[in-house]
Amino acid sequence: MKITYNKAEEPVHWSEIFTNSNPIELELGCGRPHYILEKAILHPEINFIGIEYKSHWVNHAQEKITRLRLKNIHMLCGNARNILPSLIPDNFLNQLTIQFPDPWFKRRHFKRRLLDVPFTQILANKLQNRGMIFLQSDVKELFDLYLNLLENCPGLHNSADKSAHLKDNPMSVKSHREKKCILKELPVYRVLIQKIL
Repeated sequence: MKITYNKAEEPVHWSEIFTNSNPIELELGCGRPHYILEKAILHPEINFIGIEYKSHWVNHAQEKITRLRLKNIHMLCGNARNILPSLIPDNFLNQLTIQFPDPWFKRRHFKRRLLDVPFTQILANKLQNRGMIFLQSDVKELFDLYLNLLENCPGLHNSADKSAHLKDNPMSVKSHREKKCILKELPVYRVLIQKIL
């Protein structure tokens, strides 16, 4: 599989990469790629795209993809804000996953946080109707901020009650960070957001 490094000007022809019309899921900020690799193995009927800005994690994922001969996963290396708008078509994704995003605690670093109003709207545009966003974090302040952004984005709706979060992970696998939180008995906040037009 080819890895694209910050080449937002070059269109990606996903039908040529995956050679099928299976549903597509995107994970933003894969970090340690346990989650996306395990899902790709368990769900060959789904295509997976991962975006991660740290090249060593992308290279690590690529080594495993090659060794396991996985054909339903493609990694992109770069800043999601820069490459996602042009590399992922609108109304394209079946699901989008954000796992334990960096909280950037210092106020001067808030601008580095993943979600804000404009980027949340971009993510909503990339989802198909009835597509889902799965978000989880162990930082309550950040989770509440992102939940508010998602719930107030036109077309996006909390699958639970407004401002509510899920007790259990509805996905078939757990991320590396989630496993650590469970082991240490730390709270994890989760939500499924659905696009309904």
